[in-house]
Amino acid sequence: MRKIDQVFSLIILTGSGPLAHAMFFVRVYGRDRGGPLEVSFEEVAQHLQQLPRMYLEMDGSFVWVGDHSPSIDAPEDGKRPEWQLDGMLYDAGGMLQYVELRGSCSLSMWQRLLKCLVRCEETTGQASLLSIHSVEDDHWFDASNFFPEAK
Repeated sequence: MRKIDQVFSLIILTGSGPLAHAMFFVRVYGRDRGGPLEVSFEEVAQHLQQLPRMYLEMDGSFVWVGDHSPSIDAPEDGKRPEWQLDGMLYDAGGMLQYVELRGSCSLSMWQRLLKCLVRCEETTGQASLLSIHSVEDDHWFDASNFFPEAK
């Protein structure tokens, strides 16, 4: 089994287990594996900016960090984020074309981020609007896998 499959499978099956130490690099597209998302840059930016500890630039780059916890190998303040996602929003023609994501996070944070890409808090039926491409191993995931209630 490929690394990304193991990481995501663990999270999907257990509903827990953070991605906290397993890094990933994915691109999120619309439903047609490479098609645009059905939202605009502005809509997604508005939703992302409501997330705590989200830093979004209007060029589309963003970083979302978890709470800070004490660490020996941390910067001078003695704390580092528990997790971090770095991303980039790519748009053209009034639609978000795809979102690039690198980092690690828990399943609940991953779900919160995906919800920002489908216009609403209720993901039933909406998660199928997203497809996720693992850049590292060229594997595709359906976003509804991350929302048990959508199945």
